[in-house]
Amino acid sequence: MRSAGARQSHKPLVAGLVGDDVEVVSDGVQRRQVVVGGMREAQNALADVKSKMGKGERVAPNPRMTFAVACEEWIKAKSPNLTPKTISSYRYGLDGHLLPILGRMRLSEIDVTVVANLVARMATVEYRREVHERNGEKPTATTGYSTQMIKSTLIPLSRTFAYAARHLGYGGQNPVTALDLDSGPATGSTSRRCGSLGLGSK
Repeated sequence: MRSAGARQSHKPLVAGLVGDDVEVVSDGVQRRQVVVGGMREAQNALADVKSKMGKGERVAPNPRMTFAVACEEWIKAKSPNLTPKTISSYRYGLDGHLLPILGRMRLSEIDVTVVANLVARMATVEYRREVHERNGEKPTATTGYSTQMIKSTLIPLSRTFAYAARHLGYGGQNPVTALDLDSGPATGSTSRRCGSLGLGSK
């Protein structure tokens, strides 16, 4: 039998107010408690939640956490230490490419094949024109996105997975770091492009 001293503590990572509601992220599980009343009632409810959190009660990681949820947690946590230019670059990658395609997918569903297919798709002129149309622009592109643009887009993807592993209870692989390990049928130019991004070991 494991001794009391050997028991691990699994404390929630985030507890705060969202409007007049209490939101808790604990070992990757997001829960929102709707509070009847106003700000004072919400603050009292938050104090009660934090009191219960102090007991270290374990909450299992949420297998349903989506990329959209995880990336917003990451960018919110990191923004205070980033320059406006860097935040803008990350937001462009997220809002322009990653969220429209991966946002509703669970983290566990985004594997190296999904990311490799995204990389290959971004390199096509058809995809670039699709993005232009989505943004209300005239689709005049004659080439796909450059390697540098694809690399820039993969940075927030990779860092979201790294943050989720460290802080949100995600226990899977970072699919971006595994790109150059892909030996499946969709290799060839896609694998060479992935390897050229220099993201395999970050």
